[in-house]
Amino acid sequence: MRTSAKAILAAAAIATAGVGGLATDAAAQSSSGQQQQVKTDWSDQKLQGFVQTAMAVRDVYSNWRPKIKNAESDQERKQLRQKANDEAVKVVKDSPLSIDTYTKINRAMRKDPEFYKKVRGMMQSQMQQ
Repeated sequence: MRTSAKAILAAAAIATAGVGGLATDAAAQSSSGQQQQVKTDWSDQKLQGFVQTAMAVRDVYSNWRPKIKNAESDQERKQLRQKANDEAVKVVKDSPLSIDTYTKINRAMRKDPEFYKKVRGMMQSQMQQ
């Protein structure tokens, strides 16, 4: 479960940054600067599922962020973060994608700048609807 939460957190960060326009194309590349081969030929249906799920995960964290920020202690903040993570994991588990597929699409976004642009564009289109 901990690995799932980490993958979901990473995907949420990518999704939020991409939609908000805060990420650059460099953020989609690996830290070593070398592009590794990743699967990027996902069906439009899978990508649409990822976009919807990533946006739902982003919403979970947006809802929890003020509560976490206003926590009165580090212990309370930690508990609230765990609740937010649990809720985000549930969103992905309840989505049409497996956690594995969600994680692989997220990884591809980080490794392939063109794929990142494609998925980011889909997210922006979804937000305008």
